[in-house]
Amino acid sequence: MQKLIWIILCCTIGVNAQLSEQMLPLYQSFSSTDYQGDTQSWDIVQAKDGLIYVGNQPGILEFDSRNWRMIPNANGSLVRSLAVDKNGRVYAGCSGDFGYLAPDSLNKMQYHSLLEYLPEEEKGFNYVWSTIATDEGVYFATLDMLYRFTPTDNVDTPWIIKFWPAESRIMYALYENETLYVVEGDSGLKKLHNDRLEFVEGSKFLAQDRLQTLLPFKDNPTKMLVGTFGSGLYTYNGRSFKPFPTDVDDYLKKNVLYKGVVLPDGNFGFCTLSGGFVIISPQGQHIQPLSTENILPSNTISEAFVDRQNQFWLAADNAIIQIEIASPIK
Repeated sequence: MQKLIWIILCCTIGVNAQLSEQMLPLYQSFSSTDYQGDTQSWDIVQAKDGLIYVGNQPGILEFDSRNWRMIPNANGSLVRSLAVDKNGRVYAGCSGDFGYLAPDSLNKMQYHSLLEYLPEEEKGFNYVWSTIATDEGVYFATLDMLYRFTPTDNVDTPWIIKFWPAESRIMYALYENETLYVVEGDSGLKKLHNDRLEFVEGSKFLAQDRLQTLLPFKDNPTKMLVGTFGSGLYTYNGRSFKPFPTDVDDYLKKNVLYKGVVLPDGNFGFCTLSGGFVIISPQGQHIQPLSTENILPSNTISEAFVDRQNQFWLAADNAIIQIEIASPIK
């Protein structure tokens, strides 16, 4: 059921569990019954026309601010990752497939697989962990391979395809400061430079963990906040990594940091697998928790996204939540 609520809440905040009165924003929660899809969603993007798309199963959910519609993918699998290119086309990475959305004769978006353009021996992959749209093309990262599809104007050869085999397991691909990074499970962090994957010096320690986020500081975009699965947060300036202590280090480790997002005010928000959504300042101070103690229907959060209207979206277990942050309550 959809909910629209203003809440004033006294809640426990921070590692020291100090009681503080919090005033939480306007929000709207959609259950799987509302959007008629799977209970778990994995990625969220916004197209040029303002429509919201959510990676779900058996396809991609489309939301026009009033109604939800499921766009099935080619094989009925879960959609793990989404991206929007500079022309507004939405791409999707699924389980065993990847492709894009295009309008049909009735101007309704439909899914089109790109699998036909791959050699037969390259079609046996499972999850597409990351889908990233850049000026050079669209990247799809699977466990064993990084693919790049670059569209052309040639009808006979609509795509220029390049791929990079993984030396070890690819966990994620991330894109910041016009650089594509690949997280390899046994190697650490690599970056794509002149079409070659090069090891990032000092990142070997990440082979013992999972790098989950790479987020720019708003006042210094060349400095990035690195979030890991189990060892906490670090800063990276393009040359070296340094631990970034915060008020929520133990909380993030205990509840498992999964995804992150930069909020419009420059604060950082982190999704956790068992502790809800946590907001910290660029200095590492704990600002606000969102959990089942206040507005969230679940503490398992798999994705966070800020749209162009400065609203942010959370993908929770059995819910998609839209939260108003453009006009916060004071």
